[in-house]
Amino acid sequence: MNDRLGRFGPRELFSLSTICTLLFGCFSTDESGLYDTGNQLHFATLTALLLSVLLLYGCIAGLRRAGADSLGALLRRMPRFWGILTAAALTLALLLAAALPGLRFLRALTGFIYIDANPMRILLYCVPCLVLLSALGMETLCRTGRILLPITLFVTLIGLGSDIPLYRLYRLFPLFTSGEKLLRQSLVSLLRFVPVVLILLTTARGAQGWEHVRRAGTMGLLLGGALTILAEICLGLSYRYTELRELSAPLYRLMVEIDTDNASVRLDRVVLFVWTMAALFASACAVYAASLLLSETAGVRDVRPIAVLLSAVTGTAVLLLRRADDLGIPALFWVHRIGCAFAVLPLAAPMPGRKRRCAA
Repeated sequence: MNDRLGRFGPRELFSLSTICTLLFGCFSTDESGLYDTGNQLHFATLTALLLSVLLLYGCIAGLRRAGADSLGALLRRMPRFWGILTAAALTLALLLAAALPGLRFLRALTGFIYIDANPMRILLYCVPCLVLLSALGMETLCRTGRILLPITLFVTLIGLGSDIPLYRLYRLFPLFTSGEKLLRQSLVSLLRFVPVVLILLTTARGAQGWEHVRRAGTMGLLLGGALTILAEICLGLSYRYTELRELSAPLYRLMVEIDTDNASVRLDRVVLFVWTMAALFASACAVYAASLLLSETAGVRDVRPIAVLLSAVTGTAVLLLRRADDLGIPALFWVHRIGCAFAVLPLAAPMPGRKRRCAA
């Protein structure tokens, strides 16, 4: 089977999981819904992040107990109908994770750099990159992620630190409104981090052992999640929550509104360029994981045709969500509200409490 999985070490997997956590965490939010009741998004992000780490541990324990070396191997042992149905639900969650950062960056590119450009023309440059990266496979993605991680971390910290003179502590309030709303926001925020868990579980066979997956995944989730929370706190220090509900691409606005007269430190376009590369990389990881999961479950012998197809589906989803956004249709609202269910509920299968093993 030409699965394009290859072999990679814990450092490469750590780099990949960190970038995916940071990009999905920062650029997959629903500002209009998550800032309705105050500036408590970073609390919800922390809760969702810890739940995702626990979910990773539980799933690894369950897959070890079942004797499976990846999530696809477990689904392949299930009855064919249920295995394909579960794989389809998990694939939908991964494709949503791949599409949401693309939508945010498409907004920024058409709103600040290529003013009023046709989104289709921009995607004509992005989708071929997504096809190429996802078709090259996991080993190529992991080694690319190891090169891309230091650049992404450096640019992120520079971008967040450049606006320090404008930060005001009073803008963070109100910090907390109610436990019920925090719980609801935390469940919605799972859509940002559960796809990283899915990527780790699906590609675990190439990581040379579950212990490497557990270590690299935990460190990547925690580092990427910590930077995500830092970015959300910086946004809270820069804007009131009532402003964040209305702003499009708030992190990019944070770069643009630097309080300085020195043009040499205006790094907003450099930051957006690096983030766009990282977003394409994270989306390609999600598309490849979805392609591998489907090919293993359905018995397809080559992952590349599915990767090309799902890359095109991701680009189409970005266009449809952008069109719905322009028309005022609340498609993103429902995507964030129900999207996490497609990832969390099917993952009940490999959890430790499952007593029955699937027949080999």
